[in-house]
Amino acid sequence: MIFMIDPMQALVFVIFLVILQQLEGNIIYPKVEDTFWSKVIGLGYPTPEAPGFRWCTERLKINPMNKFVNERIKESKEEKRATEENLKEQRTVEYSYTFKGSDLKSVTDSFIKKMSSLSTTMSPITGFDMKA
Repeated sequence: MIFMIDPMQALVFVIFLVILQQLEGNIIYPKVEDTFWSKVIGLGYPTPEAPGFRWCTERLKINPMNKFVNERIKESKEEKRATEENLKEQRTVEYSYTFKGSDLKSVTDSFIKKMSSLSTTMSPITGFDMKA
């Protein structure tokens, strides 16, 4: 409908929707029993007066935000742990496939050649005396 009236506005609207879908929104709110009206009307709490009794700030803002942040931290730790486990598993699988396709003798021979090229030959100790 909007495309028939103004195609440029329709294009801007579609671009706006695509950008909007890329954002992740989280609505942070307190538990129902900790809402402002349930405390004031339901339990008879006095309304907060500045700079005095401010019971609502912690229940309405601080506690829900702390809960949200702690949940995100827990999720990120679980994701990190799962990623590390996947990497370890991939390394193990890659290592096992490396030796399945090749002959063990050729692998050990190449290992011995590498090690012998790195090592140096030492002459035996002569004239060593324990008496000083």
